[in-house]
Amino acid sequence: MSILAELFENGKLLEVMMDFGEEVVRQARSNVRISQTKFGRKRKASTSGALQASLKFDVDVNTGALTFGSDLIYARTIEFGAHGKESSPKGESKWMTPARKPPAEAILKWMDMKKIRLREKTASGGSKFAKETPSKRKSVAYAIAKSIEKKGISPLEYFQDAYKETLPDFMPQILDAINEGIQLHILNQSRTLKTMKQ
Repeated sequence: MSILAELFENGKLLEVMMDFGEEVVRQARSNVRISQTKFGRKRKASTSGALQASLKFDVDVNTGALTFGSDLIYARTIEFGAHGKESSPKGESKWMTPARKPPAEAILKWMDMKKIRLREKTASGGSKFAKETPSKRKSVAYAIAKSIEKKGISPLEYFQDAYKETLPDFMPQILDAINEGIQLHILNQSRTLKTMKQ
């Protein structure tokens, strides 16, 4: 058994890591739900609540790896963003993938959930709500999809921000649990040595 596996099995480290993981997921769900200003733009990632509900974590007791994720295909793109074909969005990171044009039907569904109404310019230079038709809405949805493909998507970093915000509060507990686990490991090793000598 590895020392790390023993730390998880014999001490409170696993319990602390589980509490930490749960708190990071809770904070990430909050980050997805609320409107945030990132890279000069106000964004809210969750319209339907599906992304928020899909967020989870896992602790590997053999390696100590704490992984956060979601089963939804688009969760990674919302977290890390995506490169556009013609330009890169603000907040570019090495984890970005190339942006693909989303289906217009998905954009239409998003527009309906967000209750987005179409606007048109007036002669005076202002704007007013436009008379909507299914073809106009589909046209706008297609234009939004093309823009995503061209310009990309800025990252929201809902998990990264949650991790960075939560870690300082949990660090003393994590260090105490590691310290206790190491002391238990040393005690067990000395007991084993005494038994071998007898």
